[in-house]
Amino acid sequence: MEEKEITGVKVRTICFWLLISAIILFILLLFGLFHITVSYRSLVDSTNTYIEAETNIRMLESAHSYLTETSRQYAVTMEPSYMDAYFEEVYESQRREKAVEELVKLAKGKRKLRTALEGVVEGSSAMMELEIHSMRLVSVLNGLDEAQLPEDVAAYELTQEEMDASDLELRNSAYKLVFGKDYQALQQQILGNLSDVTDAVSEITEREQTSSRENLQKSLTELQIYVFLLFLLTVVIFVILTFFVLRPVNRYVRCIEEEKDMEVKGLYEFKFLAYTYNKIHNRNMTNSQELQRKAEHDALTGIWNRTTFESLKESMTKSFCPLTLLLIDVDNFKGVNDNYGHEIGDRALKRVAKMLKEQFRSNDYPIRIGGDEFAVLMVNATPRDKAVIRQKINGINEALQKGKSGIPPLSLSVGVAFSESGYNNELYLKADAALYRTKEKGKCGITFHGE
Repeated sequence: MEEKEITGVKVRTICFWLLISAIILFILLLFGLFHITVSYRSLVDSTNTYIEAETNIRMLESAHSYLTETSRQYAVTMEPSYMDAYFEEVYESQRREKAVEELVKLAKGKRKLRTALEGVVEGSSAMMELEIHSMRLVSVLNGLDEAQLPEDVAAYELTQEEMDASDLELRNSAYKLVFGKDYQALQQQILGNLSDVTDAVSEITEREQTSSRENLQKSLTELQIYVFLLFLLTVVIFVILTFFVLRPVNRYVRCIEEEKDMEVKGLYEFKFLAYTYNKIHNRNMTNSQELQRKAEHDALTGIWNRTTFESLKESMTKSFCPLTLLLIDVDNFKGVNDNYGHEIGDRALKRVAKMLKEQFRSNDYPIRIGGDEFAVLMVNATPRDKAVIRQKINGINEALQKGKSGIPPLSLSVGVAFSESGYNNELYLKADAALYRTKEKGKCGITFHGE
């Protein structure tokens, strides 16, 4: 076979780029999942921040209402317990201060929210000053000792006019401080500022959630694209495996089974495999043909003779391939010689040999053992080939029984035995027993050992 240079795309090159593509897609998927996680966490954080802000706003409103209510109750009832509750809220519970502190953290960099909070703090401070002033007046009416008063109340200085006022005037003044128009205006101002705080928080939250949702949607879209690309890559890998790997392998397997040359095409490795196989196959075929030319043939029929049969048996004893042996007798051949003469008998034997050679494969061995006895050795034939063997023998018998060119009608009796691994003496005995069974059944037929 003529030497030639093998070229083509290599399987390992394709595998390399497929691997690189898979790694890139995997990294992109990881980034996509990371972005989705970040966007989701941002969405959750903005929602939690909104919930926390709403909670602090409600706490601020509650604390403001509580302080207003206790200061007014003290002004109306003059019960010191309301004053104590007021300052317990201011210095111990500190709900207002805590809520403002948390809202101030949220207001960093957010001007509208910061301005609204400053309005709330300023209004609360102004209201608190009026409330403490009122408590100071009520405490004077109650005649409470300054040592018993809260520090802020005790430190509040009354004017001389207030010190000289009557009890009724003091009471009216204390009442007016927490129920008057100024106090009401401050209260409305604080409520308005709280409403502004709520609006600002809602606006900030909505903006952050919209941004987070958009980022999340974008990340999901990217992830869908990456998944689709991964699906396409899987399809490409499947197509490459099917059309460029599996199909050539199956085609080459069939070529090996049928002992044909392989077509040198496809990827580099398969071209190299086909080219190398063809060289070895052709060399083996040439050696086989030379062996056949050197082998002894039957002088009359031209097929293998008994000497070759013995040689084949010996060589196939060491073989591990399945082997099938057919032992064949020409039925009533002695009568052909006696009635038609030896020339017609020889022509009949030639016809039988010719039909055996034509019906069986090129790698099978049709043999004339001697006289009217023939054999066929079929390599790589197994019991699964029974139907094919039976069809061949029945076809030969059908043709022989019609007679041809002065040759009288003939028939064959055949016995068949199978070996899983090469030739052995038991194979011959089984085939001979099957042949005997065919003759017992009336000849002109085929029997497989074990039937």
